[in-house]
Amino acid sequence: MTKSANERVAIEVLTFLAQMYDEAADFKRFLRTKFAMANEAWQEPTSYIFCRKIADGVNVHIWIEAFLKGEDSLTWEVDINSQGEGWLIDARVCKVGESGTETIVQFPDLTVPDFATVQREVPALLRRLCQAGVKVMTEELSY
Repeated sequence: MTKSANERVAIEVLTFLAQMYDEAADFKRFLRTKFAMANEAWQEPTSYIFCRKIADGVNVHIWIEAFLKGEDSLTWEVDINSQGEGWLIDARVCKVGESGTETIVQFPDLTVPDFATVQREVPALLRRLCQAGVKVMTEELSY
């Protein structure tokens, strides 16, 4: 029995979302082993992968959060939005604290023509973003 074109597309999208979930889970494990000893009141990192329909398309939001000292935290965020004829990818690391949210690392927005390109580009982009945030986290926990 062969799968319909719609089923193949659905499987590709779900596979991409599962891959992003796995990438986030791997990064959380890395954070746990690298930074747990640096903070006595260490809280487990958290992550979410949201996929939702918006007025003119679809939004996928990848979010990972790790607490620093006190109530401060770092978030790694990737937003993937369908728009017009392509997809807009926004990636950033933010520090969240009492004074609000401050973007620490902002990658240049990336516009790609199709979802196949999203599938190819986002995993490597997420890994680069994670590495950039680890440098920030190392600096934050060292003082």
